[in-house]
Amino acid sequence: MQQADKPSTEALYGADTGVPDQFVLASDRGQQAVQGSGTQHNYFLAAASAETLPSIAPPWGRRNPQVPLRGRDALVERLSRLMSEQSEGRRVHVLCGLGGAGKTRLSLEVAHHVAAQGTEVWWVSAVDSGVFAGGMQAVSHRLGATVEQLSQANPADLVWRLLRQRRQPWLLVIDNADDPQPVLAPNGQIADETGWLRQPGPNGAILITTRDGSRRTWGPQASLHRVPELSGHDGGEVLLDLTGPLAGSRVEADALAERLGGLPLALQMAGSYLATVNTTPAAFREPSAPVTFTEYQATLNRDFARLFPSSERSNASAQAGGNEVITQTWELSLTLLQRRGIAEARPLLRLLSCFEIAPIPYGLLLHVPTMAASPLFPGLTAAGLWQALTALASLSLVTLSHDATAAEEVADNVTLHPVVRDTNRAHADVTERLDVYLPLVTQLLLRAMDIDHHSTADPAWWPVWQAVTPHASSALHLLPPNTDLPSEAIERITWPATFGAYYYRAIGRYTQSDRDIREVLAAETRLLGEEHPDTMTSRQVLAGLLENRGQLEQAEAEYRAVLAARNATLGEEHPNTLSTRFALANLLHNRGQLEQAEAEYRAVLAARNVILGEEHPDTLTSRQTLASLLDNRGQLEQAEAEFRAVLAARNAIQGEEHLHTLSTRFALANLLRDRGQLEQAEAEYRAVLAARNAVMDEEHPDTLTVRYTLADLLRDRGQLEQAEAEHQAVLAARNAILGEEHPDTLTSRQALANVLHDRGQLEQAEAECRAVLAARNAVQGEEHLHTLSTRYALAGVLRDRRQLEQAEAEYRAVLAAEIRLLGEEHPNTLTTRHALANVLHDRGQLEQAEAEFRAVLAARNAIQGEEHLHTLSTRYALAGVLSDQGELEQAERDYRAVLAAEIRLLGEEHPSTLTTRHALGGLLRRRGQLEQAEAGFRAVLAARKAVLGEEHLHTLSTRYALADLLRDRGQLEQAEAEYRAVLAAEIRLLGEEHPNTLSTRQALAWLLHDRGQLEQAEAGFRAVLAARKAVLGEEHLDTLSTRYALAGVLSDRGELEQAERDYRAVLAAEIRLLGEEHPDTLTTRHALAGLLRRRGQLEQAEAGFRAVLAARKAVLGEEHLDTLSTRYALAGVLSDRGELEQAERDYRAVLAAEIRLLGEEHPDTLTTRHALASVLRDRGQLKQAEAE
Repeated sequence: MQQADKPSTEALYGADTGVPDQFVLASDRGQQAVQGSGTQHNYFLAAASAETLPSIAPPWGRRNPQVPLRGRDALVERLSRLMSEQSEGRRVHVLCGLGGAGKTRLSLEVAHHVAAQGTEVWWVSAVDSGVFAGGMQAVSHRLGATVEQLSQANPADLVWRLLRQRRQPWLLVIDNADDPQPVLAPNGQIADETGWLRQPGPNGAILITTRDGSRRTWGPQASLHRVPELSGHDGGEVLLDLTGPLAGSRVEADALAERLGGLPLALQMAGSYLATVNTTPAAFREPSAPVTFTEYQATLNRDFARLFPSSERSNASAQAGGNEVITQTWELSLTLLQRRGIAEARPLLRLLSCFEIAPIPYGLLLHVPTMAASPLFPGLTAAGLWQALTALASLSLVTLSHDATAAEEVADNVTLHPVVRDTNRAHADVTERLDVYLPLVTQLLLRAMDIDHHSTADPAWWPVWQAVTPHASSALHLLPPNTDLPSEAIERITWPATFGAYYYRAIGRYTQSDRDIREVLAAETRLLGEEHPDTMTSRQVLAGLLENRGQLEQAEAEYRAVLAARNATLGEEHPNTLSTRFALANLLHNRGQLEQAEAEYRAVLAARNVILGEEHPDTLTSRQTLASLLDNRGQLEQAEAEFRAVLAARNAIQGEEHLHTLSTRFALANLLRDRGQLEQAEAEYRAVLAARNAVMDEEHPDTLTVRYTLADLLRDRGQLEQAEAEHQAVLAARNAILGEEHPDTLTSRQALANVLHDRGQLEQAEAECRAVLAARNAVQGEEHLHTLSTRYALAGVLRDRRQLEQAEAEYRAVLAAEIRLLGEEHPNTLTTRHALANVLHDRGQLEQAEAEFRAVLAARNAIQGEEHLHTLSTRYALAGVLSDQGELEQAERDYRAVLAAEIRLLGEEHPSTLTTRHALGGLLRRRGQLEQAEAGFRAVLAARKAVLGEEHLHTLSTRYALADLLRDRGQLEQAEAEYRAVLAAEIRLLGEEHPNTLSTRQALAWLLHDRGQLEQAEAGFRAVLAARKAVLGEEHLDTLSTRYALAGVLSDRGELEQAERDYRAVLAAEIRLLGEEHPDTLTTRHALAGLLRRRGQLEQAEAGFRAVLAARKAVLGEEHLDTLSTRYALAGVLSDRGELEQAERDYRAVLAAEIRLLGEEHPDTLTTRHALASVLRDRGQLKQAEAE
């Protein structure tokens, strides 16, 4: 086909253009001069009449006072001031920014401001050289130049001579100088005073609008002012100005403005569109047309091209034609760069638009050899890429930035305005060449991620992952819903997104990871099919994420589905199948289904032994995990043997410092800790920590895990100060590396709260627990297992703060969630139920507490076995309730059974064994077997000193109990020495106001009371009372116990009225807090009745004792020691009232019960016999009295 000739001027405009030939020729010559080669530039124009010159009046019609200019007040004010002030210096001001940023509208507003102050304003368009030259001629004519001057003089010299002669203030606006060459010609330097652009002098100013914001272009004589995009708030106002309230709320308008990047042109188009649609009757409106801000944003996200179609795609409607403006805005800039010989700029902008709306680390991502191998960039060089990037930046199409604080690989970034990115992404250049763009985007991402050399779990590479991962799904997002692209075009396109999901999982952003992997899974299912290996891998990753997020039931379903598919397609013994079965076993382990988990572990281990060999790393991993399960099942000896066998194999095969070897050594240390071998466990932890520090960074997450566990061990050993320091250090490192809301960081914060709890800083511990709980609720969800564990810890703090009702409510909430998530028999569920029973015990609800402990014990017996440590801990707790219920014989049998099992399983010196021996000593003391009790306490004390150290809190608790026993035995001097030693240590370790310290001070005050030092005893009680009021509050149960004790001293000192007031105040508080039948409440009522007896109010005293007796019989039983003590006291009142026969009957009943329960030689038994003898004597039965 013969090539058509270029159309002539006549063909374009008609024979009569209405423009004189000389002006057309002058414009042509001027344009030819600009475009000609070499340095010769001629600006001699033919004369023109005033009628043919273009208008240089500002386009005031574009300014609508009803629609204010939003978000530009400060810039308008500053520029107006600069334009108006008369001074030497830089008087050329350049407004630069992205096309569509509103530079012209801003200039018009500035022009209006200065015109109102008497400044004359001229407006010249620089859209091309001819139009600009004509405009400058018009300025000369406006300044008085004659036709002869216009035709004979150099037009640039002429206009500047006339401008400088002017004495009134003036402003020249040069609009749309996107190609600065015509304005700067001939030499591009303002200072040379030979071209169109020169310094105006004090009376004038020049304001230029352009996309080219390069200092190199405009030189040092011009002041550059970047016109930024609008904020979401200001952009929302623009939208509402155009639509009114029809399209939605202010919040919705702001959100759409953010999505449009605050670009005024895009805001204008969006607002106009919505205004048009909302004023169109529904019958004539396109059915799917968005009518609200939210709908518009959703359509924009889903189908940008529909709202902003490119010129190649749409000329179907006036709306589409209007939208072409936004596309053409960038295309003009790209055409300008192409004319300058930078051909790579256009495909580079298209490529950059294929990535996500986030800074693009171009130094890492834009790999020149990879790009040069693509047909988009044939022969690309590094210099060519840099020239194209800087050229795009000079026209504000992209922004280049350098972050000096970032890692070197990702310090240099390029960003695109959202609308620039979206319009280029929707351009036919991209959409019709996806077979080229998709592979290139995928290759660039995979090369930047460098997965072969850098794991997503390696913090050293996290700065790179952080920069690249926002773009990981770029290729997926480019893919159309129904693609028919060749397989080589979509090969591996899901890989970057998969690796990105791995990274988000590694840093604890499970929600983002879940979202990404679901997107990958959907794409792989569509493109590759459900049974493709990549699809199965993604589905298993999803199952792991569900497990991390605590959605265990859904996770199990996913694992089972993947396992079934892999069994069918790969076979039961394929390594991938076994990896899925192993992951399923881990999940069952976490769900507390230990028997099923063990069966799965053993099956995987057997298969790996056969297929991979006994010494393959995966085989050893299976064996190690099985050992961990045995540890959890309480089979500690077998577990240790397995760990040691795996450790020996890994030492031999992989070496002592291999990470797998260290992980086994770490697991073995955990087992030693469980077995109570704390010193050996600590040595192992420290060895692993030293090795990890040598092999990897000290702040690597795995290293921090070891350090965290070591801190917990120090807590177990009672070294609370060191434990707190270690946890603080780990927390600081995790905050810095992982962020404040990462699950591991929150775990550290929780551990620190636990140490504060142990140190008696209960208020701070509660505050920390609540802060961690709030964060976990927000990040992981209310029913995530980690969240529930924090809520459980908070309940423990509340319990120790004696806020028993709140503690019970928290435990019940945790229990309900665990039953729902894990089932009634999961170890965690049973642990919470056990803790709830403890609170019921504390609240005096002994019958309910016993029922709960028995239910937990039955479940643990059935699931974990009678000798599992958890089972033994419940039997131990049940013995405590039985003891408080007065069932001392049964309690002793249970303590002895637990003790025998612990000695067998853990050894005689394990902390748990010693705790049980300590409790047994307390029971023997209650049974009056004081000599045996003392021997027991002394044995426990010696063992605790040897194992835990003299100042461990457990050691001090035994020494305190021994002091109590010595007090019972009347060895008051020795008891006082013990109390004082314990008190000194507690003050040193815990501080003067710790609850333990105050308890010891109170015990010491009781001892002084027993020794008859009532004044000192009162001073001691008053000091403890003041401290407890300050620390715990007036109605804390510990505070009330001290006030109760103080009332006893006052009573003994004869201050009966004050003592009665104190008893009554304590009683009122206890009734309010604990209820009328709580054991503590009944104890206070008993004491009050005794005081009334002392005051001679025998009738009231008898009524009080009878009420307490009835309640204790109902709550504790007729033969509970507390019940017997009240019956004994009632007998005393009856004796005082002369009712000797009834008194004798009561004394004999008490005596018979005490002989049965405590033995004939128990101090309480002997006291009762003495009282009975007194009554017999009073009744005249002297022989019987003497016998007693």
